[in-house]
Parts: sequence; C-alpha cells; structure tokens
Amino acid sequence: MKTYKIVFRIRSPLGTQLMADTLWGILCWGIKYFEGEKVLEEFLNAYKGSEPPLIISAPFPHGFLPVPKLTPVIKSSMGRDEYSMIKRVKKLHFLPSKIFFEKQMINMNLLHNQAKKLKEDEENLRGKGKRKTVARVHNTVDRLSNTVKENGLFENVEYWYDRETKFDIYLLTIFNPDRIKTLFSNAFKLGYGADSSLGKGVLEFVSLETDIQFPEYSNDDNVRGMALAPFIPFPDNNLENIYYSLKTKYGKLGGEYAIKGNPFKKPVLMYDKGTTFVLKNMREFVGTLLDNMHSRYEFVRHYAYSPVIYFKEGE
Repeated sequence: MKTYKIVFRIRSPLGTQLMADTLWGILCWGIKYFEGEKVLEEFLNAYKGSEPPLIISAPFPHGFLPVPKLTPVIKSSMGRDEYSMIKRVKKLHFLPSKIFFEKQMINMNLLHNQAKKLKEDEENLRGKGKRKTVARVHNTVDRLSNTVKENGLFENVEYWYDRETKFDIYLLTIFNPDRIKTLFSNAFKLGYGADSSLGKGVLEFVSLETDIQFPEYSNDDNVRGMALAPFIPFPDNNLENIYYSLKTKYGKLGGEYAIKGNPFKKPVLMYDKGTTFVLKNMREFVGTLLDNMHSRYEFVRHYAYSPVIYFKEGE
C-alpha cells in the first residue's frame, strides 16, 4: 500500500467535529452518488480481503500528529516541579509531526522539555480566532398549528475555524493519486456532517502529497505503534502492552437514510487516536470494518480502521 497525505481547508462552520469514520462515510456516499451503487458495493467488498483499498486517519491540524499515550510514570514520591510538568503534558493534544518523521526518541523527558513550546503551538491552533465553538438555540415548530411547541427549544453546536487553517489526513491505499483526488473531490462536493444541506461542512481540497514515507524501524522492544484514528482491533492484530483512551461513538446514517426513521447506528466503544501498543508482527494498519451496525438496515457498516505510525520510546 502507498502512503499519501491530503491537505484541506474548512470554508464554513461545521455541524459535526472532524472524525475519520464520518469522512469515510461521505467518501462512500460520494462513490454512490457520482459513480453508482455497483461501484460502491465493489469498494466495500474489497474490505473483506487482506488488503483494504483505503485506510484514512483522523484529520489533524496541518503539521501535527496526536500526542502518543506513553508508559505511565510511576514513582513513590514526586517533586512539585515534576508533578507540574506531568500535568502540563497531559493537557497537550498534538505534537509536531516532524518529531515522528525525524525519528526522535519520544518519552516523557522530551515532552517535559518541549511542553511550554508545544502548548504555545497548540494555543496558536485554537486561539486568535482559529477555532471557536458556538451553541445556537432553535425552536421546534408544530406544523399543524404553525406555532412553537411547548418545551420545543433545542441547541445545536457549531464549530468555526479560520478560513486559512489547514488540516492533514494520512492515507494508506491501493489507489493511484488520480483516483484519490476523484474520491475526495466528489465527497467534498456533498458537504461534511450535520446540516451540510444548509451550507455547513464545506471542505476545500488543497493538495495531495504523494511522497509521504512513514518512519521504518526494525522490530525491537522499544518500538511502539500509534493509532492515527479511533479503531477496534481485529482478533489477528495481536496488540500487546496497550496504553489507551476510549471513546464511545454514536454514529448516524447519512444521505437519504438520515431522514428515514431511526438515523442512529448502534453505539461502538473504540480505542481513540493516540493509543499506542506493541505489534510483534509490525503492520501498516489495525482495525476492521464493522457489519450490521443498524437495528433495521443490515447493510450499514462502521469504519473502525487506523493507520499506524511507529516511534521509539526511550527511558
């Protein structure tokens, strides 16, 4: 499989936070609407083989990757300064991607030494109007009386980003660059997430980088893999020594099924991005594609794959 990186911008508020499984979902809808249901079935059936056609990461701020879950620091006593540094590190969400690609040793000491700068980097991503969350209150209207229903107020959350803020998505794929551009261009035409029909979720394709090479290591005890998206391990993944955080995904159907009866998928408990582990048989990705994810529609699936990037964890 080849490794690529998609760079994109957000050109409108989002009704849904950026997530790998939602992006994979709109890729599927793009295939169906622009290429036909038969092509979509072939795409989905290809995931039953040993080499899935497309594995995507979660979107990350341009030039950043998630902070990996490292071996916990366990000491019988801890000084005030050391405790403060550990608290500072726990608040970090992203690391510059060059730390991984330059094969720097990643451990608590590195994070402690760079914590102040990394915090400034992260605040630059979120501050100065780069991102803000806005809650909007709406009324529920009774269509028979044309009046507002009693207790009919509800709240939607919108996510706003600066128009020049870029995001990265890493891909493992069997497709060539032209096919990748077509898939993402068609998906972005549909809009991303909730209320895309109302103008939210407008994503702009910026570039496709084809010269991406994840760091390569020999299989030794100090090498750990990090998940770049939430995932559910397949039994043959053989993950060991896992440090993780969990998230429960409450997925929703898209396309025409978003307005047909119950739009909610079955909830799924997943390992979150940044989860790290040891893989004795080092591989490029972990996870699976879940079947039968809706109480009514047996064909509904849920994307639970993740690319894996490796790093060395020092003492």
